[in-house]
Amino acid sequence: MNFWKQLKNNVLKLMIKLDNGFLCDTCRFNHQSDCPHPERPNRKECKDYEHK
Repeated sequence: MNFWKQLKNNVLKLMIKLDNGFLCDTCRFNHQSDCPHPERPNRKECKDYEHK
């Protein structure tokens, strides 16, 4: 089951990159207290990304 979740996340990331958007716009961790990355809200690559 983890394979399908990872595949889904990768497809979503690819769609966002093709749109020149930012991952943070659709990430469930897009909040100061949830995301430890200083690049938030303008990240285009993130290993912690998870769709809302």
